[in-house]
Amino acid sequence: MHYILVTFEPYIKSGDIRKILSKVRLKSRDSRGIEIVKLWGRRALIRVEDLNTAINKLKYLNAVSRIIPIYSIIEGRSIDDLSSESINVMRKLANINTFKVECRRWDKEYPVKSVDVARYIGARVCSELKLKVDLLNPDVILFIGIDKDKAYIGLYGKELIKLKEAIDKSILKSVRVIVEKVNLEYEMADLIQLSRAIGVEIYIPWSTDIEALYRKVLEKLSLNEKDVNVRIIRDIDWILDSSECIIALTPHAKLNEAFLIDIATQYEGITLLLGSEYEDISYKLRSKADYEVRLGPITDQPMRISNAIAYALGVILPVRAGYI
Repeated sequence: MHYILVTFEPYIKSGDIRKILSKVRLKSRDSRGIEIVKLWGRRALIRVEDLNTAINKLKYLNAVSRIIPIYSIIEGRSIDDLSSESINVMRKLANINTFKVECRRWDKEYPVKSVDVARYIGARVCSELKLKVDLLNPDVILFIGIDKDKAYIGLYGKELIKLKEAIDKSILKSVRVIVEKVNLEYEMADLIQLSRAIGVEIYIPWSTDIEALYRKVLEKLSLNEKDVNVRIIRDIDWILDSSECIIALTPHAKLNEAFLIDIATQYEGITLLLGSEYEDISYKLRSKADYEVRLGPITDQPMRISNAIAYALGVILPVRAGYI
């Protein structure tokens, strides 16, 4: 028999896991399913007869985030016990040169931190098996899960992790946003949350009232300035001067998304200028723009700032990523 640790996406509840796994049939001609040995949190330890068949079935479940074949379950949880057993498990591998250690300390009272467990065991494996650590692209990942009564040791590769396709974060570095006249708490909160969700840099010209509003909203969201990409700055000229192309997003512009798509392919550094939901960009700032662009159909209704930024990025980023 073989054991597999299956972890699930955050939207999956414990009660959903049994339903999901009960639908998996390892053989098409009988009703044999997966035996659940242990279920806790968004994790399930299962037992199967055919490891490869089970892995191939599990890989196609959208709810599954990673699949880790478990090769040893031990009751001794000391760091030396974990090291010795990890080395025994690793000895079974052939034709590998690099590895990394991934430790999950599910028992939060375990006296050694996960990073220290990983570092110690990694050093022992390197010393005894003459392998090298590669944190970015290892041949295999040595997994160690420490629970309250047992430890689970497994091996897996990147092919057993759900790799989600996403736009490279580096593309965002070429797009910056300046927003004027943010006067309301929800506007500031929207900008802060957008900066965290997407990673875009947002700059707001300084005033005493703006600074106070920014600090107030950060406190309400239980965030520190270092946690967000929104900055209140006294001098925005350095941003404008370093931009290859400055675009004012305004409902009064003649040009629309078609032009924005063309611009996204022509310039490396783009800065977007926006006013608030209730007041458009000032003439002083608007005069710095190379172009003006409007978004969406004509409805005579204002867009929230965060919606306008997200909309514009939804046009620019796929183009810059080469999807369009």
